[in-house]
Amino acid sequence: MGEEQPARKALRHYWRVRIVAACTVSAITVRQFLDRAGVPEQAARGVRHHFRKLQLAGFLGPQEGMARGLRQYIYAALRQGLITDAEFAQMPIADRREVSKAYFDDLDARIKEAVEADTVDGRENSHLTWAPLGLDQRGFNDVMETLHMALARVLEIGAESRARRRSSREPVIPATVALMGFESPPEKG
Repeated sequence: MGEEQPARKALRHYWRVRIVAACTVSAITVRQFLDRAGVPEQAARGVRHHFRKLQLAGFLGPQEGMARGLRQYIYAALRQGLITDAEFAQMPIADRREVSKAYFDDLDARIKEAVEADTVDGRENSHLTWAPLGLDQRGFNDVMETLHMALARVLEIGAESRARRRSSREPVIPATVALMGFESPPEKG
């Protein structure tokens, strides 16, 4: 349980989950995050505090740089996944709800950006599906295990791609991959 504690505490807040997700996509400054996430100016100080807490918990690594003669910090995520299943299971239900809400809000924003930029359908082999299912407990467990295996392979492919790009100088294709599986509320009526 010792390893789960820092994540449980560090990701207890909605903005912290959104910050780690953003820093996983690309290294950013606090100002860039504030602008992209549409954080109101009165909340900016609190968001800066969350960056510091995430750095102390080992989620973010800052690099110092200069811009227009001013020192700035550029933050990048230090781990590939936002939160492990074990870390999520250790959280109280209220904290899990906060993490899930931030996750869905972040994914929703990425989907909207792709639709508005006309990139969501830009490649003929893009994939966008969802399937409502009626499962028993074994079926639910099997589907979740399959999603975990798919995620592991997706992350491996990402690492392989980064390694190939280092030597090939091939341009990056920004991509979003979302694997989701959850119990839905019962149908009404």
